[in-house]
Amino acid sequence: MKRSSRSFNAQPWQAYTPTFNGSPTTANVALFWMRLGDTLFIQGSFQVTVVNASDAAFTIPFGFSVDTTKVAGSRLHTYGKATRLNATSIADRVVGYNSSYATSLVISDRGQAGPVLGQVGWDTVVANNEYIILNAWVPINGWKATR
Repeated sequence: MKRSSRSFNAQPWQAYTPTFNGSPTTANVALFWMRLGDTLFIQGSFQVTVVNASDAAFTIPFGFSVDTTKVAGSRLHTYGKATRLNATSIADRVVGYNSSYATSLVISDRGQAGPVLGQVGWDTVVANNEYIILNAWVPINGWKATR
């Protein structure tokens, strides 16, 4: 068996604290990111203790931006799943890219016509004191799949 001379660029999981668009009150933030090739993976959870009507979006780790040349072919730029969790119910949401936020991902409960994910407020995505658990991935500007 011949081994490939190419190998993936990979980094271990690292904790990070995002900025939440519109400054909803959050607690228990436990988000992590890692690199695999040209893709940034994010997983973890956070609690939104006080919601507002600002677009539900959070930043990816500082210094990175979405590689829009790699998302342009998707009708809805959906790159993950978020789960709204409270004491009595679980509801799925989507995590994705919206061209209004070059360094953030949005959380939505719906798509819209056209090439971007529909933007909705924190008060649509989650209620006060509920948790969001998410797994997402997105291609990053300047990253290559292999070394």
